[in-house]
Amino acid sequence: MNNAPLNNEETVIRTVFDQNNFITNLQIVSKAQMLVKNTVKDGSIVDIDTFTENKDSLIANKLHITLENGHSEEKIIFFGLLNADCLNKLIPQY
Repeated sequence: MNNAPLNNEETVIRTVFDQNNFITNLQIVSKAQMLVKNTVKDGSIVDIDTFTENKDSLIANKLHITLENGHSEEKIIFFGLLNADCLNKLIPQY
């Protein structure tokens, strides 16, 4: 935070916010562990859940556009969390 690492044993941050006609539940967990092919991996978790409560956008002929817009919103949020060094190292493709 503030360009300094989180050195706590574990940090959990959760926030819910409205943006561009979507509601986003953002959770970040540091010092998380996960089992991958019987090996424990250390890392962090970034969980972004974006949804709409606008019933008009759930009409069948608008559903695809709504899903695409929601996915774009999640990408903007995710990549906005990463600093320039991380983006340069990972070289993401949008």
